[in-house]
Amino acid sequence: MLGTVLPVLLAILAYRLYKWARGLPRISSTADKYVLVTGCDTGFGKLHAQRLDKLGFHVFAACLTEKGQQDLKQLCSDRVVTMAMDVTSHDSILKARDVVRTHVGENGELWGLVNNAGVLGAVGHIEWQTREDFINTFNVNLFGMVDVTRTFLPLLKRARGRVVNASSVYGRTDPGSGAYGTSKFAVEGYSDCLRRMLGPLGVSVHILEPGTFLTGFQAPEVIDRLMHKSWDNLEPDVRSCRQSVQRGGLFRFHQLQPRGRRRSPLPPTA
Repeated sequence: MLGTVLPVLLAILAYRLYKWARGLPRISSTADKYVLVTGCDTGFGKLHAQRLDKLGFHVFAACLTEKGQQDLKQLCSDRVVTMAMDVTSHDSILKARDVVRTHVGENGELWGLVNNAGVLGAVGHIEWQTREDFINTFNVNLFGMVDVTRTFLPLLKRARGRVVNASSVYGRTDPGSGAYGTSKFAVEGYSDCLRRMLGPLGVSVHILEPGTFLTGFQAPEVIDRLMHKSWDNLEPDVRSCRQSVQRGGLFRFHQLQPRGRRRSPLPPTA
């Protein structure tokens, strides 16, 4: 009986997978499509710009630093246009929009926007992170994303394009990153709202939720530097809770990191 039923079930499954694959959107040509990627100095943004270039897209690679721009120019073809953009500065975003318009035309289209720019922000126990730490992290990870999306939305609507927002697995469950995880929860909420409101206009909205990757974003030396910075700015009475912190959430969070990257979660005792 099983020998008769199993081939039938496999055939049905294969047919359904075939129909599903046939229904996926197809890109007819990449030669006439423009994509803007923010945060291209390093990490995912830099890799994404290179990948899109190899696929034949025209890429606007927004970098915070001049070095980031120069590095990409050496790695990519002339389809990649590098430009300066500080996502926390509205004037900087407007200047970047002017660059895009000179290439696509006043009535041109933007096929895709990848909001990748982000910062890790302050590191340490939640009590170590100040209001300013949260504001600085949100200014890049959320408010910068909102400003960039709103600024380029007219170009995206003309193309019935797509917005891809870089969130994080910490946007679903945060093991103790504080401001960073909170900002990514906000990114998820913003993306949900954006998706519902732009869907009827033909613009799709997507999120990426990467975990811990070796891009340098969470390199041990970066974590150590940020953690020491938070520790050095603490009031004496907050420092006195060090032992309870080491027994609590921060230590457990540190254990979640890949085995080869674990280091002392707290600065050495003075």
